Amino acid sequence: MTSPIRVLAFSGSLRHGSFNTATLRAAADLAPEGMLIEVVDVGAIPLFNEDVERAGWPHQVTHLARRVANSDAVLFGCPEYNHSFTAVLKNVLDWLSRTPPGAQPGQYVLARKPVAIVGASAGRSGSGRAQIALRQTLSYLDTYALNQPEILIDRAQDKFDADGRLTDEPTRTVLAALLVDFAAWITRFGGSAPGVELVSAEIPTAHVCRANHGPVYGVAGDNYTIKATAAQTGGAYAAFEFYVPPGGGPPPHTHEREYEGFYVLEGELTFYVGPDRTRVIGHAGDFVAAPVGVIHQFRNESDAPARAFVIAAPAGVEGYFAAAGEPLPEGSTRTHPATDVDVARLTDLGPQWGIAIQPPAPVGSN
Repeated sequence: MTSPIRVLAFSGSLRHGSFNTATLRAAADLAPEGMLIEVVDVGAIPLFNEDVERAGWPHQVTHLARRVANSDAVLFGCPEYNHSFTAVLKNVLDWLSRTPPGAQPGQYVLARKPVAIVGASAGRSGSGRAQIALRQTLSYLDTYALNQPEILIDRAQDKFDADGRLTDEPTRTVLAALLVDFAAWITRFGGSAPGVELVSAEIPTAHVCRANHGPVYGVAGDNYTIKATAAQTGGAYAAFEFYVPPGGGPPPHTHEREYEGFYVLEGELTFYVGPDRTRVIGHAGDFVAAPVGVIHQFRNESDAPARAFVIAAPAGVEGYFAAAGEPLPEGSTRTHPATDVDVARLTDLGPQWGIAIQPPAPVGSN
């Protein structure tokens, strides 16, 4: 357990003026000496999708899971929708129940983690029914949930001011009491969590992906075969085979987290790298590296198809290809010309993976 006690808190409501998020902020202010509560936003976590999971973990999920793994406890802000807790919380729990990739049951980041729940609502229940449902899920996930005192803030609109500050003194008193008990609960159970490092989940001694095997996606006119994902490399890197038809290649873009390396296997690819779009022609056997944050693209400006073996480190971008691309049969090299819809999808989904699609190079640039 760390000193101070580090508690990660997130709310099941994405609303800017959420009473539950405001309750978590109040908890951070009322935390006893020796406890630090950090409220994090989970609005960018994509919906759980096993296709995306198989292709590679979104970096937002990996980042959140790492923060949960490094915390001593978790505090949930639990709204009530239709007599249960929200899809936002369920989605986060679904992802966290499967991290780190390759971990055995009981070794996930939430297993044996001390947790507590607070809730607020405009009605009379104070989110009580939602908290019961959430406790059932947290029990299955093998967390250590603090049972008392319960924080059920009813008629929340009368207990917070216009700036979202908790002003009701009796509520502040019981919330402070919860946090004192939570600190003791964490001290009692905090040392029993497995403490699995995300990159150290058990992985096979060798990962083998044979020729013409691996998930295939048509991505904006090109054809990408995923040869290795985060689940097979402990998150260190992802590997691909790109098939690029004449005239193919992605729009200019930047990555905020991955380094990329391109080894041309067949044909010819033309790379445009840096703000001046420096032009580099890669032939079979040539290698080109694109650093993090540097604008780049590649194009097949020849009359024959090109193939490249590509490494992206750390892993994660494979999830972007799975989400933005069209699933194709294994071994397929089918392509179609990129459309405006394809590019729009790459642009819209890119920020979830830290990728920004950039405008084309001006006419006459290098």
